[in-house]
Amino acid sequence: NQQVESCEQPNASSSAVDEHLGTLAVKLQLLNQQANKAIDEAAARLLVELPGAAGDIAAVGSDASVLAHQVAGVVDRVSQVERSGQQTVSALATLHAIKIRMDECAETLCEADSVTKTLGQIEPLFQVDDVRSLASRLGSIRRSLVRVGGIAEFDDAVSKLDEYEARLEKRVGNKLLQGIESLDAPA
Repeated sequence: NQQVESCEQPNASSSAVDEHLGTLAVKLQLLNQQANKAIDEAAARLLVELPGAAGDIAAVGSDASVLAHQVAGVVDRVSQVERSGQQTVSALATLHAIKIRMDECAETLCEADSVTKTLGQIEPLFQVDDVRSLASRLGSIRRSLVRVGGIAEFDDAVSKLDEYEARLEKRVGNKLLQGIESLDAPA
């Protein structure tokens, strides 16, 4: 800056200006040579480092490709697990439905067993004339037959129940008549 300012001074002689310009030209050439040398050295370093950088870039690309392949494999495995999970849920739902039906069958079998056992206990109750127990057991049989739900094997039990109920009504009716008659008898 000082050198440029000194060139602008009007009192300076023309030879001093030429000399000054010559010095500046030499300095500019030296700076230009230094800049060119620095550029050449940087370019040489880049040329030396370029194969390594290209190798690094190729390695990163290869690693990215391997990683993409691994991610695709993980996504496939996750999809398989998801499908397997859905199949498992579906199978569990089917098993649950089967279990519910089996529970219903077990209840039906228990009711059927109860009908069979209770039917075997009715006749002795008629023998001892236990009207309350008869009514209770016949009601239990009726409810069990409703739960069993019209299975052909129990048609005989239904007809037997109807027969027992008719016998009970006749017996209760007779006792009722006897009770009414005993109240009407002269005291």
